[in-house]
Amino acid sequence: YMQRERFLTGTNDFVQLYAGSQLSGTPRLYDPEASKEVHRRELGVWLESVYYSRPPFYAWMLRPLGMLPYRVAYWTFEALNILALLAFLRIWVPRCRELPVIVGLFLPLLASLLAGQDVMFVLLAAALCIELMRRNRDFAAGIVLTLCAIKVHLFILVPLVLLVHRRWGVLRGGIAGGAVLAGISFLSDGLDWPRRYLALLSNPELHPGPEHMPTLRGLVYGFSGSEVPWMVALLSVVVVLTVVWIASQSHIELAIAFALVGGQLIG
Repeated sequence: YMQRERFLTGTNDFVQLYAGSQLSGTPRLYDPEASKEVHRRELGVWLESVYYSRPPFYAWMLRPLGMLPYRVAYWTFEALNILALLAFLRIWVPRCRELPVIVGLFLPLLASLLAGQDVMFVLLAAALCIELMRRNRDFAAGIVLTLCAIKVHLFILVPLVLLVHRRWGVLRGGIAGGAVLAGISFLSDGLDWPRRYLALLSNPELHPGPEHMPTLRGLVYGFSGSEVPWMVALLSVVVVLTVVWIASQSHIELAIAFALVGGQLIG
């Protein structure tokens, strides 16, 4: 309820995606000042640290939204998120009848929609990947899995699970799909986009409040009151090794679930 004004006006994280859709194909995709200009033009305010920080191929995919007026684009985006959630439920509910109740009680889902985020797209892509793996269509599963690169930090450990379980078809599909997405990124935003992207990611302004993050970085900050890089690095190694051990001892789907938790922690 406290977020109702931000939700109803679209004064939330969606503005960074809208900025990305409009700046796609220009040298300013990863320019914070360019994002601020979009904020002020569309919302009349500047949302601190809310800059487009995803790969170029995603901004290219969002271009149709950038052609619409901001409010129309925002509500279209929210509707697409709800459709993605319904599609996920259509895939998963037959195997887990309690899922609608769990979804109804899951506050992060509501928070995602209120904040104008796009987690539902990643959720659907991950569900489709698992469904294709269950049907032994591994190459197609790998291609679908590459779409999760819009939040690559969450999925960074999944390839380790695939390696441990020797799902070579999924890995080949991932390499093929990743090559296509990389090609789109270079064609859309030039050969120097990795340099500009890394410059943005290393900008401290993009990472406010590390003590509030549900990551190892936030955990260390909470205990020590400051950032201790060597401790974060050490704990990250422990998480990676734990995920590999779990993968070697369990079913691949459970291992992927733990890999996603690990990705969140080290992200």
